[in-house]
Amino acid sequence: LLLLIDYLFGYFVRNTLIEDAYFERYGENGVALHFQNPGSWDEELKTSYVYVMCPWISKYQWHAFTIFPEPRKKNHTMLCIANSGDWTKAMHEKIKAPCIRPLYVLGPYKSQFSDTAITTSNAIAVASGIGITPTLSLVLNYAGKKRINIVWMCRDPGLVEYILHKVDIAAITAKSFAFIFYTGTRELALPKTLPLNVFIFKSRPHLEHTLTGIITAIHSGEGLPEEMYELQKAVANTPFHKRMKMALSRVVEIYDESEMFEYAVEKTEKEAVSRIPSLDSSDFTDD
Repeated sequence: LLLLIDYLFGYFVRNTLIEDAYFERYGENGVALHFQNPGSWDEELKTSYVYVMCPWISKYQWHAFTIFPEPRKKNHTMLCIANSGDWTKAMHEKIKAPCIRPLYVLGPYKSQFSDTAITTSNAIAVASGIGITPTLSLVLNYAGKKRINIVWMCRDPGLVEYILHKVDIAAITAKSFAFIFYTGTRELALPKTLPLNVFIFKSRPHLEHTLTGIITAIHSGEGLPEEMYELQKAVANTPFHKRMKMALSRVVEIYDESEMFEYAVEKTEKEAVSRIPSLDSSDFTDD
């Protein structure tokens, strides 16, 4: 009776029609949807999941998905839905181009990762494929409170690209590591710059080495993201004239004076010949 009352309360009270949800494909094998949070939702959602029903696919099927705060819009939510079954395949086929369609959302319900999943100040979250969605939601929930390192294995290039372009992983893992092991075949179209604490490998992980490496770095305090950021900040803030001096001193250490002189002469000759076709190298003398 209690379960029935809880179900009826959720279905009639927490069931919300979203009339203008935005759908788009995030790659070759999935759909991302975005919508504004209903007024009954809390402003700061914990790690949660919702049941979704799309009447234009089936009026009787409800499917659970982890929700994640929209990175670029306040009070908005996004979901990533991988093509892994009949219902998700039908959605992927219908969303041939970005569009706005209605759907019903039941929830949200707190997941097991909401409050007591992480009992230590340092943790490692291992995810595969679409499992990165609840993982990022978990990390966001504890951002600034705990150090949660991410180990993500994925073969879907579209999902990897979508997450890296849409989600500011550096902001929510500022004091943690994020290791992405991409096992797909297509080359990734990555952002121009990746955060210093995000590493991408085109291979399967050796989990024992990866996890023990993270644990060793945390216990020893060496090679942590904070040190990387400080080193990068120091380089970025170095004045231009000082960077030039450092570069010149490095060149002097690598080449001696005669080698640099010969290189300069060789380049000068080539530049002159390219500008004046009638010249050749014999026109230049040792004088």
